[in-house]
Amino acid sequence: VQYFNEAIKKDPDYALAYTGLADTYNYMSTYGNMSLQESAKRSEDAAVKALKLDDNLAEAHASMGLVQMDKQDWTTAAAEFQRAIELRPSYAMAHMWYGSVLSITNPQAALAQREKARQLDPYSPVIHLTFGSSLMRVGRVDEAIASYETAVTLDPTFPAAYRELAQIAIQKNEWAEAIDWLHRAIDADPGHAGSLAYMGLVYQSLGAVEAADEWFARAYELGPDQVLVLLGQFIQKVLSEDLEGMSALARQADESGSPLARMFLAINAHASGDYERAVELYETSFEVFSTPDGYVMLPETMLGMLALADVYLRTGADGKAEALMDHVRAYVLKSRNAELGLASNYYWEASLNAMAGDTDSAVTALRNAVNAGWLDYTYAGVDPCFESLRNTDAYAELDLEMRQRAAAILEKLKGARELAQTE
Repeated sequence: VQYFNEAIKKDPDYALAYTGLADTYNYMSTYGNMSLQESAKRSEDAAVKALKLDDNLAEAHASMGLVQMDKQDWTTAAAEFQRAIELRPSYAMAHMWYGSVLSITNPQAALAQREKARQLDPYSPVIHLTFGSSLMRVGRVDEAIASYETAVTLDPTFPAAYRELAQIAIQKNEWAEAIDWLHRAIDADPGHAGSLAYMGLVYQSLGAVEAADEWFARAYELGPDQVLVLLGQFIQKVLSEDLEGMSALARQADESGSPLARMFLAINAHASGDYERAVELYETSFEVFSTPDGYVMLPETMLGMLALADVYLRTGADGKAEALMDHVRAYVLKSRNAELGLASNYYWEASLNAMAGDTDSAVTALRNAVNAGWLDYTYAGVDPCFESLRNTDAYAELDLEMRQRAAAILEKLKGARELAQTE
């Protein structure tokens, strides 16, 4: 930021400097601790200035594309990235960011764009990171691991790549390795709240509430409005059924401009029994994650759809509930990752089966979700979609099994830490 501002001071009409400033501010909410609201405003101001100075500058259109992505205006974002590529086909970052938009509805096309970006700039850690993410979306896990490892080789201080490697380790039930990757992420950038919060999410998933709280508290000191920090703390409040705490964090998310804010508010209304308000909030949250081709299939969207279906069932709107459930069911079948299995995919399947009253299938899918690395198993204990399932013997048996399994993993992790300390 300092250098870009110095360049602008020397030449106030230097459009390229404004694009650099815009992109830097944009990333400061993802890879730094700036709130999304502040990051988005500063990024947009700089991108608008760049376009006013030079409407034919590829980098300026790409920067504006990032701004539109922050607003979840996928159509405008795609158009801006396409214009950037038209103006300068060799601009690697435009291809990479265009891949981010395409990944929502067309993972193969996204992979092609990110492969193009990698060819144009093979020494960019963030390009290898996003290329790895696209490889994961299409089930090419080993290649994704190699891409993430290339990213940390190019930049050993890049925490996001370590976190992706940790996620893959969890999917393989290699928890000690996952914790090791996360410690590397924290060591690489001790001042980044996201890595600390991710560690909290891991311990949260294992039912280690106190350990999770400690990690979230450390993360909060660095970036109270960082998305993972808000998410982790909100889930803690949900798990403890702390309605006042949920409400406070929902308001904080709303004030910080987080895209999760309306979902938090909806979950709070749902848990409070204010179904009319919950319906309104869930439905408007889908407007945020929508495209001309339909809903954007992000985890927040799917969980929201399932929760809204639950509210519809509770209020007698069975037709609306079935329509949403059919939509989710079709996506689950379409997007199943055959190599590792998408953990969230199995959780959605479990939710559908539970709401349909198919206990055995719901329990099987929930077990598959855990085996595939679903980090939020403990959420099933309060998820409204599983309310009827939680009253069954089959769920009680699974819950006991998962608690025992989590305890064994925690004991193993404790032993690994003690061994490392003695060495």
